[in-house]
Amino acid sequence: MATRARSPLPLVLVVLVGSVLLVAAAGIPGSRTGAREQAASEWAAASLLTAIRKADRAGFEATFAASADEDRISQLWDNFAQLDVVTLTTHGPTWQVVWRVPDEAGVASHLVSTRWSCGLLRCELADIVQQPGMPTP
Repeated sequence: MATRARSPLPLVLVVLVGSVLLVAAAGIPGSRTGAREQAASEWAAASLLTAIRKADRAGFEATFAASADEDRISQLWDNFAQLDVVTLTTHGPTWQVVWRVPDEAGVASHLVSTRWSCGLLRCELADIVQQPGMPTP
């Protein structure tokens, strides 16, 4: 009895359907990173502001990606902890930090840039850096 050749069509269909589902679930690579960064930015800014106001170092550190540099996070905490941070507002990849020196009435405002570590499903805060020509608090 002769062996009948199998059609590769079922395998091709399975691979095609799987690929379509993967693209639909994850989005086209790179196309949603901006939206994910914006959502993560709003969450991270609110989390950091809460941690700073409550003097919650653990909460501050937990806002950053696990891959973020621990020494850098410690330096940021030390800087922010010395100030009264009034607001932390997101503007895309930049944040506006409004702060004052404790026990002083005047406020200062600076723009800082955020750096993100984005995976397939979410973005995590990696660093906060000064804008060129703008001193960071």
